[in-house]
Amino acid sequence: MGINVQVETEYGKVIDRVLDSQNLLGPLLPAHDDESFFCLRFVDWYGDTIFNRPQMPTVLAELQTIRAKATSPAQEALLDAIERLARLALVEPHRYLKFVGD
Repeated sequence: MGINVQVETEYGKVIDRVLDSQNLLGPLLPAHDDESFFCLRFVDWYGDTIFNRPQMPTVLAELQTIRAKATSPAQEALLDAIERLARLALVEPHRYLKFVGD
């Protein structure tokens, strides 16, 4: 099972989500000790990780950085979908980008 990603309201209502049933995202994420990443290195494979609106520009930039590691059209498509969710979380306050671990 992979890491699913969703946009939620402050009350936990899911606005949109992307399912990663093939674990395409995991190999693209940075190591937890990679200090060149300020947000994505903290994504928890087995728990939930939530980013808020002020963090979205950093998350979006880091998604572009990990895109270089994508080796398949499926990984590219997944990153496109996650980027779309991040932009959705950016447009209004009280929206959060949530990475849901296994």
